[in-house]
Amino acid sequence: MNNKPTTYNARPGEALPEHLTCVARLSSEFVNEFSDESIGRFIGAIHDVGKYTERFQNVLCHSESNVNHAIISGIVAKDAAPALAKRLGTSITAIIALGKIASAHHSEIDMSISLNRPLSWDDEVFGMKYSVKDDDEYRRICQFVVGLVQNGQLKPFHSSVTIAGEINRMLYERMLLSCLVDADYSAAAEFNDSGYLEKNTKEISESMANALERYHEKLANSARQTVMNDLRNRVYADCSSRPDLESGRLFTLTAPTGTGKTLAMLKFAMDCCKYGRKKRVFTILPFLSVISQTVGEYIKIFGEDSVLEDDSLAETSRTRMELSGRWTSPVVVTTTVKFLESLFTASAPASRKLHNLCNSIVLFDEFQSIPPQLLTATVNALRELSKRYGCVVVFSSASPPNYSERSGLEWWKDEVRELIGDVSSLYYDYGKAKRLEVDANIAHRHSTEEIAQLLSYEKNACVIVNTKAVASEIYEILSNIRNKADCFLISTDLCAEHRATIINEIKQRQSQGKPVCAVSTQCIEAGVDISFDRGWREIAPLEALVQSAGRVARNGGNGKYTVFSLYTEKSPDTAYRNAQRQTKRLIEELPRRININDLGFLTQYYKHLYMLDGFSHDKPELSQAIDEHDFRGVQNAYKVIEERDQVRIIVPYGMRYSDFVQKFETQSGIVSRADIRRIQSITVNTFDKDIAECCRRVKLFSKGDPDGIDTNIYLFPENTPLLVYDEKTGLQKKNSNLMF
Repeated sequence: MNNKPTTYNARPGEALPEHLTCVARLSSEFVNEFSDESIGRFIGAIHDVGKYTERFQNVLCHSESNVNHAIISGIVAKDAAPALAKRLGTSITAIIALGKIASAHHSEIDMSISLNRPLSWDDEVFGMKYSVKDDDEYRRICQFVVGLVQNGQLKPFHSSVTIAGEINRMLYERMLLSCLVDADYSAAAEFNDSGYLEKNTKEISESMANALERYHEKLANSARQTVMNDLRNRVYADCSSRPDLESGRLFTLTAPTGTGKTLAMLKFAMDCCKYGRKKRVFTILPFLSVISQTVGEYIKIFGEDSVLEDDSLAETSRTRMELSGRWTSPVVVTTTVKFLESLFTASAPASRKLHNLCNSIVLFDEFQSIPPQLLTATVNALRELSKRYGCVVVFSSASPPNYSERSGLEWWKDEVRELIGDVSSLYYDYGKAKRLEVDANIAHRHSTEEIAQLLSYEKNACVIVNTKAVASEIYEILSNIRNKADCFLISTDLCAEHRATIINEIKQRQSQGKPVCAVSTQCIEAGVDISFDRGWREIAPLEALVQSAGRVARNGGNGKYTVFSLYTEKSPDTAYRNAQRQTKRLIEELPRRININDLGFLTQYYKHLYMLDGFSHDKPELSQAIDEHDFRGVQNAYKVIEERDQVRIIVPYGMRYSDFVQKFETQSGIVSRADIRRIQSITVNTFDKDIAECCRRVKLFSKGDPDGIDTNIYLFPENTPLLVYDEKTGLQKKNSNLMF
């Protein structure tokens, strides 16, 4: 080529040497939190050496395209490994492994990838051209990398980091990739916006801890003197002792529903930050339905700028997207799905935020909801966060499983400490304060008509069942025998915004003394601040029964709660059905009236449950992928929620729908990822493919495909004779009494 570049750039206007220096510095700072900073400096310094080529510089000039520069860093590391290992005082194996991590910074991590030099630089790699054009250019890059050691820019490091177990080794490699990816993106952002990192990285401050104290003091002073409020103050006090983090960083918080675990955990977290010098707090919640409630309370305490809501329903802006991509707000509230799948990702962009977990507090609420088929890998990864990465992890639940009964988690009994001083006494006093009469009448099977009739006699009551179809059937019967204004259906056939509106309407009617008869699926059984005087619950896994009981007489006083069976039992999935059967067996061995607050009953339940196939070990494909150190295999197998070919329908609820339709029509049905994020709260998931056929498929914008990429998202059609989105029952087929 005649246009040989005189200056090499990382991107237009940014000189490559300066970019590499900045990334190496940032990467070393990030890695220093859990390992030798020189390792971070090494991968940062070599990650973009594939840009020291004419082909890549031509890409910047738009005269060439489809060029892979990232793979060159790995190939160079492998070829130069003997020389580099000798000069850096480490092993050849370590240099090659770090080269693989460096080469993954724009794609996904794959430690089995071949880094052999191609026979011809004109060959393709992953459907792209190598950025190097010939051996002379490649040799200059190798000399440049070795020269970084000779001139002292790269410091010696040892590869003697002892990491036992494939899960832990894979997490370590993800963390290294995270540091590199964040350093790379942040260096580019800093070049364009001086002060980017300072503006977008915040930690817990003493003023935030003081704000929590003021908030709790105000609540305590304004609350009525009741036994339930005394119990809440007791839970808060037990979490207020100066934390002893020297003897362990894994804790449980076991307390009944409605006793203020959210604030108590937060108090413990703030004290860990104050006395243990931790940086930020992560609150992990299992259900989208409780995210907004928790975020709202946090914002009241700390202010909006200190709290990041990172989930599919959160409002999006450029700043919020940056914070969600890095997890650098003082307080981050996210879902179990997002948090755990990030821990097991193969993707470079998705891993960017992981290293910011270091030296933080992880509050894992409702931890009994971790899927049994992922349990061993998950809990061992959380343990490693506490051991190597300085995290404090709190597992909170009203129905806590004893993981020491599970194969591979035998260490749980000895390493995890309880925050509540006397759990048994707390539950005993709670039972006296709540005075909940529990009737487990499962021998007699009921029809949906009988359940609807029982519910219709009550003024403030709720029935919770296992499937949407049964909930819909009971609601339809109920609304025909009771004033329809008194009747409410809560299920995932209503979009998230709609469910929130209905829950608020129920609470408003309750405050006004108006009748409420609610039929719901499991979507309100945990974490939703709502209370009924009378409750029914279809037989379910024991932890679900305990959680559902928390929706009855939540603030103390008298309440009645009945567990029942239906003629036709239906379950969401196989694991749920097997746990349901185990609960039934235990109940049948006891008198009809059981103590829902008996932790011994829970212990017995989990002990038997973890002996069942499907609960005793992780899913085979996940275990195999971990054993094979297969990052993509792990990512594919690790799904907190199995999608099972679901389709998502954007439903006509609120202004978001109208705005989306307008954009959809003007852009010929092709929308951006930002558009999709904005309408998450007005989507409904369904397995019914017939419904999808009635709707228009949404296509996603892609630079590589001007016609858009097909998605599993569909737009509810206007003026359709086949579907309806009802203000009471949500998405359903017309002329059908059953929702899908």
